[in-house]
Amino acid sequence: MCGRAGRPKYDKYGEAILFAKDIDEIDDLMDEYFRSEPEAIESKLGSEPALRMHVLASVATGHVGTEEDLLAFFNRTFYAYTGEVSQIHGKIREVLDFLAKEEFIHRQDGFLKPTFFGKRTSDLYIDPLSAVKMRDALREPRDDPIFHLWTICTTPDMPKLYLRRGDYAWVEQKIEEADFTFPVEDYDFFLSEMKTASLLDDWIAERTEEEVTKKFSIGPGDIRRMTDQGEWLLYSMAELARIFNKKKVRALTRLTTRVQYGVMEELLELISLRGVGRVRGRALFQRGFRTLRDLQKANPNDLSRIPTIGPSLAVKIKEQVGAPVD
Repeated sequence: MCGRAGRPKYDKYGEAILFAKDIDEIDDLMDEYFRSEPEAIESKLGSEPALRMHVLASVATGHVGTEEDLLAFFNRTFYAYTGEVSQIHGKIREVLDFLAKEEFIHRQDGFLKPTFFGKRTSDLYIDPLSAVKMRDALREPRDDPIFHLWTICTTPDMPKLYLRRGDYAWVEQKIEEADFTFPVEDYDFFLSEMKTASLLDDWIAERTEEEVTKKFSIGPGDIRRMTDQGEWLLYSMAELARIFNKKKVRALTRLTTRVQYGVMEELLELISLRGVGRVRGRALFQRGFRTLRDLQKANPNDLSRIPTIGPSLAVKIKEQVGAPVD
């Protein structure tokens, strides 16, 4: 309710003010926030994604070189302090089994060594399970945007949008249009993944913020959160494509930029200019300036009359395309 009051090392104590609506509420607030027992603190390593990431990072960075070193390291964590050590060791060994099976690490005679795939995954700071899903998708023949968007939405690193009653019909229609005919284990979860992918697909189709918030019943901040995470996961998938399928690197790199700016493919050249995003890029495109070459030949006065451009940006655009205004 109050957050952290006082800064460690800088303040001797912290202050927070608790307002009661009336005198009768004072005792209730005192009981809840002052007289009650402190809430338990739980280690983040208790979650499988966090444990997978930290075990891999420990090996990939060379911090530990053997299974014994790894267990000793985790013995000194808050995770071990608050849990049953033998149980925790069992979970760590399960993670090691997974990492070895999926070829993130080599495991032999107790020694642990990262593979190039393992190092790159750790560098990208994504859940190894996300990397597995990306790797498997990269081995598939499909290389279209909706397939890549859906792939990143199947990963544990991507937050999901769950379906409301009115969503089922259009999400199932989207699945049919995407030609997703493979069997799925959990259909409701699959629908959730597809709805999430549809948000990103609408964003790169240049739907307005208002249209997206209304359709998906989310706020503008949620759009930013989803697109930021989608951008990072697509970038990560493009990096893994350099290992598993170089032919897909270009398509994934372009899709990453599209999610970053929320634009259709045709605007990629224009939004490479500083000061030009989805709105200005579309304004230029609609006025016939569709490539950097078009802008080189453009009259700066014509550019300045385009809504959202103006004289100052028109001059900067001309400078960037190698045709400065005298």
